[in-house]
Amino acid sequence: MQLKRIFIDITQTYHNDINTGIQRVTRNIVEQMQEIAAETDIESYPVLAYRNSYYIIDFNVGKKYFTHRLSVFLKRHYGRIKSFVNKYPWLNFILKKLFPCFVRAKLIVYYNKFINIVNYFTGKFSQLKFSEGDVLLLVEAGWVNPNYKAVKKARRNSARIVQIIHDLIPIKYPQFVHSASRNLFDSWIRETTKYADAYICNSKYTCNELKKNIEGAESVKITRQNFSYFTLGYNLDCVNSSDPVRADLENIFDDNSNKVGYLCVGTIEPRKNQMYLLDAFERIWARNPDAKLFIAGRIGWKGEKIADRVKKHVMLNKSLYMFNDLSDKELDFLYRKCKALIFPTIIEGFGLPIVEALSHKLPVLASNIDVLRETGKDYVSYFDLEHSESLSKIIIGIEDRNKWPNVRNINEFKITTWRESCEQLLEKMEQCL
Repeated sequence: MQLKRIFIDITQTYHNDINTGIQRVTRNIVEQMQEIAAETDIESYPVLAYRNSYYIIDFNVGKKYFTHRLSVFLKRHYGRIKSFVNKYPWLNFILKKLFPCFVRAKLIVYYNKFINIVNYFTGKFSQLKFSEGDVLLLVEAGWVNPNYKAVKKARRNSARIVQIIHDLIPIKYPQFVHSASRNLFDSWIRETTKYADAYICNSKYTCNELKKNIEGAESVKITRQNFSYFTLGYNLDCVNSSDPVRADLENIFDDNSNKVGYLCVGTIEPRKNQMYLLDAFERIWARNPDAKLFIAGRIGWKGEKIADRVKKHVMLNKSLYMFNDLSDKELDFLYRKCKALIFPTIIEGFGLPIVEALSHKLPVLASNIDVLRETGKDYVSYFDLEHSESLSKIIIGIEDRNKWPNVRNINEFKITTWRESCEQLLEKMEQCL
């Protein structure tokens, strides 16, 4: 199918000021698609679902409109107010009875509706009328506040629907997500079979798993030819050279020009497997207490036990460090200062930290799972997840004898830019549609 007009649903990214994971993918796809559109006959627009329809947004991704500033202000002060209220059970009880939305996530839904109304009447939205040949590209986490009515209406109006799938973790590894999220995700996947004309995944592994999951679904549209995958782009795109690096992080390295310590990047949660990592380092510290480990990531679902183990550890702030709120500049700083990335995750949809590390010419030690072998290929050294000794032996060899695993030269690793990623995506869309 010859692509003419592509409309990219950025509803969630528009309403959230965070810059991680899927939001970063969404923003980069929008930016690159618009650049490609300026050089070709393809038109590309970010759109937002509102009142069961889609609206084209007068919205430059990254530009801080009044609504964005208001969003940050309200979220910041809502958190402070809620923390204060939680200190007094009687006040919490009264507010919960009088204003149930105050203590539930529904507050953000009401806030988003308010912002939509403001934008609608100030002219930032213009309703979209789909026509034959239009493509609606769904990039975001669709199971969170799904826009089924708007999507199905677009399809009734002749739009072709392309659904991006980032992973199937809630279905394949339900132990790593909340039961409510698991049910939402499962319902969402089944619902997509009713409107999707094509699925495009972020890895061959995820694509194959999706095919298996959807086989037998009640849909006449989806065939094996409607599945494909593309490679995600990379650039740590919010790094600002003028941003400061906190002093307590800089001081750890003490102006040492040599690479120091091992970095683990990812949400602190059971799926990311930091317990395995700590078990491995217990053996390492018994031989070499100076070997440093940096754990970087926010505390996620069921991550408190892992965080508590770190906080109570005898090596904390000696050879063990944990940072839960690093900026992109600070993460970039660690990628440049550490001697290797360790990525012990149990399952991923792609494994972005591997690409981030390799782009910094940083050696990578990663769990021996299919999706990470697809991402890291033979530039990465892989260890056995069944036995933490597998990892500790590698690191002890590095620390004691400077013996690094035999892998392909990192300098030969080719980074896929977001421009190249979007060109791949366009090609796959044409093939699938």
